[in-house]
Amino acid sequence: LQMAGQSAVEAAPAGVNEAAAPPQAAREAGPPAAAASPSADAAGPLPPDMSVDATNVYRAFYLNAPGHKAFAISGDGAHGWRAGARSQDEARGDALTRCMTARARSDGEGCRVIDADGQIEE
Repeated sequence: LQMAGQSAVEAAPAGVNEAAAPPQAAREAGPPAAAASPSADAAGPLPPDMSVDATNVYRAFYLNAPGHKAFAISGDGAHGWRAGARSQDEARGDALTRCMTARARSDGEGCRVIDADGQIEE
């Protein structure tokens, strides 16, 4: 149930994942400026090409999500994540699929997992 003033993402229950394509303006403008880029989080340093939108979702929803989980990004700002999976492999696969679905709506790079079960990957 979504309450007034909440976005669909905020109303999503834990374990529900997201796939998001970058806004058209962000794709045309290129990667965010270094000052706007994330640098580090509770799980460790975040990739410099992680979009501000992906960083916000990562911090607000992914970090505290339960169970096996994974977060995937592309260099153009698309991202997807999965939590509450039966295994890390399932979470990784679903996160990559969701990121690739979001990426298909943009003209950017492929996706890669940057966090699995709360551990930053390089």
